[in-house]
Amino acid sequence: MKSIFRFGVMLLVAVMLATPVASTRAQGDTCYGVPADDCALLNGLSATSAAFAQGFNMDYKLDFKFNGSSAGTAQTGNVTISGTGVLGTAAAAASGGASDPSAMLSALLFSNVINYDINAGTTPQKGSVEVRVANGNVYFKADMMGPKWQYMSAADLSAIATSAMSKMPGASGAGGTGAAGGPMSAMSNPEMMAALSAIPNIPGAIVGEAVDGPSVDGQATRKITYNINLATIVAAKEFRPVLKAGLAQQAAGAEVTDAQVDDMAAKIGTALKNSKLSFYALVGSSDKILHGLGLNVAFSIDEATAKLLSPTSTTSGSGDLSLAFDITFSKVGQAVTVEAPADATKLDLGAMMGAGK
Repeated sequence: MKSIFRFGVMLLVAVMLATPVASTRAQGDTCYGVPADDCALLNGLSATSAAFAQGFNMDYKLDFKFNGSSAGTAQTGNVTISGTGVLGTAAAAASGGASDPSAMLSALLFSNVINYDINAGTTPQKGSVEVRVANGNVYFKADMMGPKWQYMSAADLSAIATSAMSKMPGASGAGGTGAAGGPMSAMSNPEMMAALSAIPNIPGAIVGEAVDGPSVDGQATRKITYNINLATIVAAKEFRPVLKAGLAQQAAGAEVTDAQVDDMAAKIGTALKNSKLSFYALVGSSDKILHGLGLNVAFSIDEATAKLLSPTSTTSGSGDLSLAFDITFSKVGQAVTVEAPADATKLDLGAMMGAGK
Protein backbone atom coordinates (compact mmCIF):
# COMPACT_ATOMS: atom_id res chain seq x y z
CA MET A 1 0.00 0.00 0.00
CA LYS A 2 3.00 2.31 0.06
CA SER A 3 2.56 3.39 -3.54
CA ILE A 4 -1.10 4.32 -3.12
CA PHE A 5 -0.20 6.18 0.07
CA ARG A 6 2.38 8.26 -1.80
CA PHE A 7 -0.13 9.06 -4.51
CA GLY A 8 -2.74 9.86 -1.89
CA VAL A 9 -0.39 12.40 -0.31
CA MET A 10 0.42 13.86 -3.71
CA LEU A 11 -3.26 14.08 -4.62
CA LEU A 12 -4.20 15.86 -1.41
CA VAL A 13 -1.27 18.26 -1.76
CA ALA A 14 -2.33 18.91 -5.34
CA VAL A 15 -5.87 19.74 -4.26
CA MET A 16 -4.55 22.01 -1.49
CA LEU A 17 -2.33 23.87 -3.93
CA ALA A 18 -5.22 24.22 -6.34
CA THR A 19 -7.54 25.61 -3.64
CA PRO A 20 -6.46 29.26 -4.13
CA VAL A 21 -7.32 28.92 -7.81
CA ALA A 22 -10.69 27.42 -6.90
CA SER A 23 -11.45 30.21 -4.41
CA THR A 24 -10.59 32.83 -7.03
CA ARG A 25 -12.92 31.22 -9.54
CA ALA A 26 -15.57 30.91 -6.82
CA GLN A 27 -15.80 34.68 -6.94
CA GLY A 28 -16.71 34.54 -10.60
CA ASP A 29 -19.92 33.72 -12.40
CA THR A 30 -20.19 29.97 -11.89
CA CYS A 31 -19.06 29.54 -8.26
CA TYR A 32 -19.39 25.79 -8.79
CA GLY A 33 -23.10 25.93 -8.01
CA VAL A 34 -22.91 28.27 -5.00
CA PRO A 35 -25.55 31.06 -5.27
CA ALA A 36 -24.27 34.50 -6.25
CA ASP A 37 -25.15 36.09 -2.90
CA ASP A 38 -23.09 33.49 -1.04
CA CYS A 39 -20.19 33.97 -3.45
CA ALA A 40 -20.34 37.66 -2.60
CA LEU A 41 -20.02 36.78 1.10
CA LEU A 42 -16.86 34.80 0.35
CA ASN A 43 -15.53 37.58 -1.84
CA GLY A 44 -15.86 40.06 1.03
CA LEU A 45 -13.94 38.03 3.61
CA SER A 46 -10.64 39.75 2.83
CA ALA A 47 -12.00 42.94 4.34
CA THR A 48 -12.23 41.28 7.78
CA SER A 49 -8.52 40.47 8.13
CA ALA A 50 -7.91 43.52 10.34
CA ALA A 51 -10.60 42.36 12.75
CA PHE A 52 -8.94 38.94 13.07
CA ALA A 53 -5.57 40.56 13.71
CA GLN A 54 -7.05 42.43 16.68
CA GLY A 55 -8.17 39.19 18.31
CA PHE A 56 -10.66 36.32 18.33
CA ASN A 57 -11.78 33.22 20.20
CA MET A 58 -11.57 29.78 18.64
CA ASP A 59 -13.14 26.45 19.45
CA TYR A 60 -12.23 23.36 17.47
CA LYS A 61 -12.54 19.61 17.29
CA LEU A 62 -10.71 16.99 15.27
CA ASP A 63 -12.04 13.44 15.05
CA PHE A 64 -10.00 10.76 13.30
CA LYS A 65 -11.29 7.20 12.98
CA PHE A 66 -10.05 4.09 11.23
CA ASN A 67 -10.94 0.43 11.10
CA GLY A 68 -9.96 -2.44 8.90
CA SER A 69 -7.50 -5.28 8.58
CA SER A 70 -3.93 -5.79 7.45
CA ALA A 71 -2.36 -9.20 6.93
CA GLY A 72 -5.36 -10.74 8.65
CA THR A 73 -5.04 -8.56 11.75
CA ALA A 74 -7.92 -6.26 12.71
CA GLN A 75 -6.97 -2.64 13.34
CA THR A 76 -9.25 0.03 14.80
CA GLY A 77 -8.71 3.40 16.37
CA ASN A 78 -10.24 6.71 17.28
CA VAL A 79 -8.41 9.94 18.03
CA THR A 80 -10.34 12.96 19.28
CA ILE A 81 -8.74 16.35 19.90
CA SER A 82 -10.74 19.36 21.02
CA GLY A 83 -9.71 22.75 22.24
CA THR A 84 -10.60 26.33 22.98
CA GLY A 85 -8.54 29.48 23.18
CA VAL A 86 -7.82 33.02 22.04
CA LEU A 87 -5.38 34.61 19.60
CA GLY A 88 -4.30 38.20 19.06
CA THR A 89 -1.85 39.06 16.28
CA ALA A 90 -2.07 42.84 15.82
CA ALA A 91 0.98 43.57 17.97
CA ALA A 92 2.86 40.67 16.37
CA ALA A 93 2.23 42.05 12.89
CA ALA A 94 3.39 45.49 14.00
CA SER A 95 6.62 43.99 15.37
CA GLY A 96 7.95 43.17 11.92
CA GLY A 97 7.42 39.46 12.36
CA ALA A 98 7.62 38.73 8.66
CA SER A 99 11.37 39.32 8.79
CA ASP A 100 11.93 38.33 12.44
CA PRO A 101 9.93 35.27 13.61
CA SER A 102 11.27 35.65 17.14
CA ALA A 103 9.95 39.22 17.35
CA MET A 104 6.56 38.10 16.05
CA LEU A 105 6.33 35.30 18.62
CA SER A 106 7.38 37.69 21.39
CA ALA A 107 4.51 40.04 20.54
CA LEU A 108 1.90 37.30 20.06
CA LEU A 109 -0.93 36.73 22.52
CA PHE A 110 -2.17 33.15 22.52
CA SER A 111 -3.90 30.80 24.92
CA ASN A 112 -5.21 27.33 24.26
CA VAL A 113 -6.42 24.29 26.16
CA ILE A 114 -6.13 21.07 24.15
CA ASN A 115 -7.93 17.89 25.22
CA TYR A 116 -7.03 14.56 23.66
CA ASP A 117 -8.57 11.11 23.79
CA ILE A 118 -6.66 8.39 21.92
CA ASN A 119 -8.09 4.91 21.70
CA ALA A 120 -5.81 2.97 19.38
CA GLY A 121 -3.81 -0.10 20.24
CA THR A 122 -3.72 -1.61 23.71
CA THR A 123 -3.16 1.51 25.85
CA PRO A 124 -5.79 4.27 25.57
CA GLN A 125 -4.57 7.76 26.42
CA LYS A 126 -6.56 10.71 27.65
CA GLY A 127 -5.48 14.08 28.99
CA SER A 128 -4.94 17.75 28.25
CA VAL A 129 -2.24 20.25 27.29
CA GLU A 130 -2.40 23.98 27.96
CA VAL A 131 -0.29 26.53 26.11
CA ARG A 132 0.03 30.28 26.64
CA VAL A 133 2.15 32.85 24.82
CA ALA A 134 2.66 36.12 26.72
CA ASN A 135 5.44 38.50 27.76
CA GLY A 136 7.77 37.05 25.16
CA ASN A 137 7.57 33.55 26.62
CA VAL A 138 5.83 30.31 25.70
CA TYR A 139 4.25 28.61 28.73
CA PHE A 140 2.96 25.05 28.74
CA LYS A 141 1.51 22.48 31.09
CA ALA A 142 0.65 18.88 30.23
CA ASP A 143 -0.87 16.03 32.22
CA MET A 144 1.96 13.75 31.15
CA MET A 145 4.55 16.23 32.52
CA GLY A 146 2.91 16.94 35.88
CA PRO A 147 0.82 19.79 37.25
CA LYS A 148 3.46 22.54 37.07
CA TRP A 149 3.84 25.21 34.41
CA GLN A 150 7.09 25.42 32.44
CA TYR A 151 8.24 27.96 29.87
CA MET A 152 10.86 28.88 27.32
CA SER A 153 11.61 32.21 25.70
CA ALA A 154 10.30 33.05 22.26
CA ALA A 155 13.90 33.37 21.06
CA ASP A 156 14.77 29.86 22.27
CA LEU A 157 11.67 28.34 20.67
CA SER A 158 12.34 30.16 17.40
CA ALA A 159 15.90 28.82 17.36
CA ILE A 160 14.70 25.25 17.99
CA ALA A 161 12.07 25.51 15.25
CA THR A 162 14.59 26.92 12.76
CA SER A 163 17.05 24.12 13.54
CA ALA A 164 14.36 21.44 13.20
CA MET A 165 13.13 22.80 9.87
CA SER A 166 16.66 22.88 8.46
CA LYS A 167 16.94 19.14 9.09
CA MET A 168 13.64 18.18 7.51
CA PRO A 169 13.66 16.23 4.23
CA GLY A 170 13.55 18.70 1.37
CA ALA A 171 15.28 21.49 3.29
CA SER A 172 18.35 23.08 1.74
CA GLY A 173 21.62 23.70 3.48
CA ALA A 174 23.54 21.74 6.09
CA GLY A 175 21.54 18.96 7.65
CA GLY A 176 18.87 18.96 4.95
CA THR A 177 18.46 16.14 2.50
CA GLY A 178 17.70 18.26 -0.53
CA ALA A 179 14.46 18.82 -2.38
CA ALA A 180 14.52 15.64 -4.37
CA GLY A 181 12.21 12.84 -3.42
CA GLY A 182 9.38 14.60 -1.60
CA PRO A 183 5.85 15.07 -2.92
CA MET A 184 6.43 18.82 -3.25
CA SER A 185 9.57 18.41 -5.37
CA ALA A 186 7.58 16.74 -8.14
CA MET A 187 5.42 19.85 -8.31
CA SER A 188 8.20 22.32 -9.03
CA ASN A 189 8.10 22.31 -12.82
CA PRO A 190 5.85 24.38 -15.13
CA GLU A 191 3.99 21.35 -16.50
CA MET A 192 3.03 20.28 -12.99
CA MET A 193 1.88 23.77 -12.00
CA ALA A 194 -0.20 23.96 -15.17
CA ALA A 195 -1.81 20.64 -14.22
CA LEU A 196 -2.63 21.91 -10.74
CA SER A 197 -4.09 25.12 -12.11
CA ALA A 198 -6.34 23.07 -14.38
CA ILE A 199 -7.96 21.11 -11.52
CA PRO A 200 -10.71 23.70 -10.83
CA ASN A 201 -11.64 23.62 -14.53
CA ILE A 202 -12.18 19.85 -14.68
CA PRO A 203 -15.95 19.30 -15.13
CA GLY A 204 -17.47 17.82 -11.98
CA ALA A 205 -14.24 18.05 -9.98
CA ILE A 206 -15.62 20.69 -7.61
CA VAL A 207 -19.27 21.08 -6.66
CA GLY A 208 -20.36 23.88 -4.35
CA GLU A 209 -23.45 24.32 -2.21
CA ALA A 210 -24.70 26.71 0.47
CA VAL A 211 -27.16 26.27 3.33
CA ASP A 212 -28.00 28.08 6.56
CA GLY A 213 -25.33 27.50 9.19
CA PRO A 214 -25.43 27.75 13.00
CA SER A 215 -25.67 31.05 14.84
CA VAL A 216 -22.34 32.40 16.13
CA ASP A 217 -22.21 35.43 18.46
CA GLY A 218 -25.87 35.97 17.70
CA GLN A 219 -25.06 36.19 13.98
CA ALA A 220 -26.81 34.03 11.41
CA THR A 221 -24.33 32.30 9.10
CA ARG A 222 -24.25 30.64 5.75
CA LYS A 223 -22.39 27.34 5.42
CA ILE A 224 -20.67 27.30 2.04
CA THR A 225 -19.25 23.91 1.10
CA TYR A 226 -17.06 22.75 -1.75
CA ASN A 227 -17.14 19.01 -2.43
CA ILE A 228 -14.04 17.66 -4.20
CA ASN A 229 -14.53 14.62 -6.43
CA LEU A 230 -11.12 12.96 -6.21
CA ALA A 231 -12.00 10.10 -8.59
CA THR A 232 -13.06 12.61 -11.24
CA ILE A 233 -9.82 14.54 -10.83
CA VAL A 234 -7.64 11.43 -11.14
CA ALA A 235 -9.51 10.26 -14.25
CA ALA A 236 -9.15 13.61 -16.05
CA LYS A 237 -6.52 14.09 -18.73
CA GLU A 238 -5.55 17.36 -17.08
CA PHE A 239 -4.25 15.42 -14.05
CA ARG A 240 -2.01 13.07 -16.05
CA PRO A 241 1.19 15.13 -15.40
CA VAL A 242 0.69 14.69 -11.65
CA LEU A 243 0.39 10.90 -11.96
CA LYS A 244 3.32 10.73 -14.37
CA ALA A 245 5.52 12.71 -11.98
CA GLY A 246 4.62 10.35 -9.15
CA LEU A 247 5.46 7.30 -11.22
CA ALA A 248 8.70 8.91 -12.39
CA GLN A 249 9.79 9.32 -8.77
CA GLN A 250 9.31 5.61 -8.16
CA ALA A 251 10.91 4.66 -11.47
CA ALA A 252 14.20 6.35 -10.47
CA GLY A 253 14.92 7.67 -13.95
CA ALA A 254 13.33 4.89 -16.00
CA GLU A 255 10.91 5.89 -18.75
CA VAL A 256 7.26 6.15 -17.74
CA THR A 257 4.82 5.23 -20.53
CA ASP A 258 1.30 6.52 -21.16
CA ALA A 259 0.01 2.99 -20.59
CA GLN A 260 1.54 2.98 -17.09
CA VAL A 261 -0.08 6.33 -16.32
CA ASP A 262 -3.45 5.07 -17.57
CA ASP A 263 -3.11 1.91 -15.46
CA MET A 264 -2.28 3.89 -12.33
CA ALA A 265 -5.18 6.30 -12.99
CA ALA A 266 -7.58 3.37 -13.24
CA LYS A 267 -6.31 1.77 -10.02
CA ILE A 268 -6.40 4.99 -8.01
CA GLY A 269 -9.82 5.83 -9.45
CA THR A 270 -11.11 2.46 -8.24
CA ALA A 271 -9.62 3.06 -4.80
CA LEU A 272 -11.23 6.51 -4.60
CA LYS A 273 -14.68 5.50 -5.81
CA ASN A 274 -16.13 5.75 -2.29
CA SER A 275 -13.96 8.63 -1.11
CA LYS A 276 -15.21 12.01 0.06
CA LEU A 277 -13.39 15.31 0.50
CA SER A 278 -15.01 18.62 1.30
CA PHE A 279 -14.18 22.02 2.72
CA TYR A 280 -16.61 24.50 4.20
CA ALA A 281 -16.72 28.04 5.52
CA LEU A 282 -19.23 29.68 7.88
CA VAL A 283 -19.76 33.30 6.92
CA GLY A 284 -21.92 35.79 8.82
CA SER A 285 -24.93 36.79 6.75
CA SER A 286 -24.96 40.32 8.22
CA ASP A 287 -21.47 41.00 9.59
CA LYS A 288 -19.80 39.23 6.63
CA ILE A 289 -17.11 37.80 8.92
CA LEU A 290 -15.63 34.31 8.74
CA HIS A 291 -17.07 32.39 11.70
CA GLY A 292 -15.83 28.89 10.96
CA LEU A 293 -13.92 26.48 8.75
CA GLY A 294 -14.10 22.74 8.29
CA LEU A 295 -12.56 19.79 6.51
CA ASN A 296 -14.08 16.35 6.02
CA VAL A 297 -12.24 13.39 4.50
CA ALA A 298 -13.40 9.79 4.15
CA PHE A 299 -11.79 6.84 2.38
CA SER A 300 -13.00 3.27 2.04
CA ILE A 301 -11.00 0.49 0.37
CA ASP A 302 -12.43 -3.00 0.09
CA GLU A 303 -10.28 -6.14 -0.01
CA ALA A 304 -10.59 -6.59 -3.76
CA THR A 305 -9.39 -3.04 -4.41
CA ALA A 306 -6.53 -3.45 -1.94
CA LYS A 307 -5.31 -6.54 -3.82
CA LEU A 308 -5.68 -4.70 -7.14
CA LEU A 309 -3.47 -1.87 -5.90
CA SER A 310 -0.82 -4.14 -4.40
CA PRO A 311 -1.10 -7.55 -6.11
CA THR A 312 2.31 -8.76 -4.87
CA SER A 313 2.01 -7.45 -1.32
CA THR A 314 1.32 -9.75 1.61
CA THR A 315 0.48 -6.92 4.02
CA SER A 316 -2.04 -4.85 2.08
CA GLY A 317 -5.41 -4.55 3.74
CA SER A 318 -8.85 -3.05 3.45
CA GLY A 319 -10.60 -0.61 5.71
CA ASP A 320 -12.25 2.73 6.31
CA LEU A 321 -10.69 6.01 7.38
CA SER A 322 -12.36 9.31 8.20
CA LEU A 323 -11.24 12.68 9.48
CA ALA A 324 -13.38 15.64 10.45
CA PHE A 325 -11.97 18.98 11.57
CA ASP A 326 -14.22 21.86 12.60
CA ILE A 327 -13.22 25.25 13.98
CA THR A 328 -15.46 28.12 15.07
CA PHE A 329 -14.34 31.75 15.37
CA SER A 330 -16.16 34.03 17.80
CA LYS A 331 -15.65 37.50 19.29
CA VAL A 332 -13.77 38.48 16.14
CA GLY A 333 -12.26 41.95 16.46
CA GLN A 334 -12.22 41.98 20.24
CA ALA A 335 -8.84 42.46 21.89
CA VAL A 336 -7.61 39.48 23.89
CA THR A 337 -5.60 39.27 27.10
CA VAL A 338 -3.42 36.38 28.23
CA GLU A 339 -2.12 36.07 31.76
CA ALA A 340 1.32 34.52 32.26
CA PRO A 341 1.40 31.82 35.00
CA ALA A 342 3.13 33.24 38.06
CA ASP A 343 4.66 29.95 39.23
CA ALA A 344 6.20 28.76 35.94
CA THR A 345 9.76 27.43 35.89
CA LYS A 346 12.09 27.84 32.94
CA LEU A 347 12.70 24.69 30.93
CA ASP A 348 16.31 23.50 31.05
CA LEU A 349 16.98 23.23 27.32
CA GLY A 350 20.53 22.00 27.87
CA ALA A 351 19.35 19.05 29.93
CA MET A 352 16.53 18.31 27.52
CA MET A 353 18.80 18.32 24.45
CA GLY A 354 21.42 16.30 26.30
CA ALA A 355 18.85 13.65 27.21
CA GLY A 356 18.13 13.11 23.55
CA LYS A 357 21.75 12.25 22.72
